[in-house]
Amino acid sequence: MTGPWMLPTQAALGGGAYAIRTDYRDILELLRWLGGQADPALDQAERWYVAMGLFYPEFDAMTQDVWPEATRFLAEFLAAGRREEPRPGPALMDWQQDAPLIAAGISKAAGQDVRTLPYLHWWSFLAWFDAIGEGSFATVVAIRDKLRRGKRLENWELDYYRTHRAVVELRGCGTDTRVRQLGFITLPFSDEARQKILQVAGGAPLDSREICLLNFYLGGLSADACLEACRAAGIQPGDVDFVGSHGQTIWHEPAGADYLGRKVRATLQIGEPSLIAERLGCPVVSDFRVRDMAAGGLGAPLVPYTEYLLYREEHRTVALQNIGGIGNITVLPAGGALADTLAFDTGPGNMVIDALAARVTNGALRYDDGGKLARQGQVSAELLRYLVDSDDYLRLAPPKTTGREHYSAAFVDALWRKGEELGLTGYDKIATATAFTAESIRLAVEHHCPQKPERLIVGGGGSHNPVLMELLQAGLPGCEVVTNEALGLDSDAKEAVAFAILANEMLHGRCNNAPSATGAAHPVVMGKLSL
Repeated sequence: MTGPWMLPTQAALGGGAYAIRTDYRDILELLRWLGGQADPALDQAERWYVAMGLFYPEFDAMTQDVWPEATRFLAEFLAAGRREEPRPGPALMDWQQDAPLIAAGISKAAGQDVRTLPYLHWWSFLAWFDAIGEGSFATVVAIRDKLRRGKRLENWELDYYRTHRAVVELRGCGTDTRVRQLGFITLPFSDEARQKILQVAGGAPLDSREICLLNFYLGGLSADACLEACRAAGIQPGDVDFVGSHGQTIWHEPAGADYLGRKVRATLQIGEPSLIAERLGCPVVSDFRVRDMAAGGLGAPLVPYTEYLLYREEHRTVALQNIGGIGNITVLPAGGALADTLAFDTGPGNMVIDALAARVTNGALRYDDGGKLARQGQVSAELLRYLVDSDDYLRLAPPKTTGREHYSAAFVDALWRKGEELGLTGYDKIATATAFTAESIRLAVEHHCPQKPERLIVGGGGSHNPVLMELLQAGLPGCEVVTNEALGLDSDAKEAVAFAILANEMLHGRCNNAPSATGAAHPVVMGKLSL
């Protein structure tokens, strides 16, 4: 075993050298199997067998006489050479269950979102883990340790423990809002459901029966997700006070269309909230966008109101850039009021990149994980210029919003054809699409933000793409570009937390839109209540 100042990259076993997997993501997956979370039916010997195969790429070629030595090496590697005496009772932490807290704590200790790094050695990951100081994770672990030793908790500890078992705990409303988030889960759609949603969102004709069925189907999935979130947080559904549910947007037409002799502006989100209310036994607030549109707004973006409550600073202009399917920015001027908040969709987020990743890999990948595909290509200045010059949306002045109806399959087809004309590889096209997302954000800041941000906080799936993050920082040299994780927050949970806040505001009877962002004529109370 190498010393503590060396990072081992191979194992010397039985007179030979064997490659090992050392990235922290590989090790966390290995620990998931070793701990029984991946397949509880496996016994301990079977779990170790799987773990060995995950750790040693050449395990199949390893002779059995080497296995005992290889097992000891793996155990020592996992511990990073540290000797810890086992303690009786339940574990104080779980890499999977506590992932949101751990990721936030490590990223804060490291000063960057470690999940965006293309590679991080397990020992380096543990060193940052050990550097986690005060915060939610440290407090939760300390309380768990006290409970395990049978010690009586103080009143504040009892309160903390109860509140932090919830996925989101809210106190107060308006500018007095205080949020604590402990749990967050993501449940994927089935391939069939995903395809159906993409079809209807892309304008494919569906009869009223199928839309009706899809509405209740998605409502049931939302209820499943709420119940799973309760289970993961260790709370009973009856302990939930309310649910905020955005629903699934299947059409959004804020500009309006001529329909039966009238100009009609419209939006439709489905996912029947009554199913959530019935299965959790609590009120559900849903269908937020329509009230803003009724007041003349675009019905988007909705999160600027919550961002104003949580992120505003007195002496520094802060911007928040979400990179989901679509990119959207919120600018909070230093010491500004809600009316000073500027927000709009910047253009494509991951939507075009995802479509290209699926096309280049023949459907094997649905997104560019860690920017690995983009890294294999080169940005084409000519294709990038074509994308910028041909995209009229980038030149529209706020308030504005966009979606899949603009960055559609036809948009991706046009990009692909232009790339073919230029003799580009599939990887070149993905690299250029990634640069296009970054450029659309740079142009939004340059042309549409009178007060330039001094800090840009990036969230959404795009924040985990190091290639995109590098391009953003290069394009905004006078601005500090960071992720939510670098601030001890959770990018992935940001929008879920936002809709919990919007629901809380609605239940308090407070206006919860940002007219300066949506273009609404006046503040309104968004959301419909299902009891």
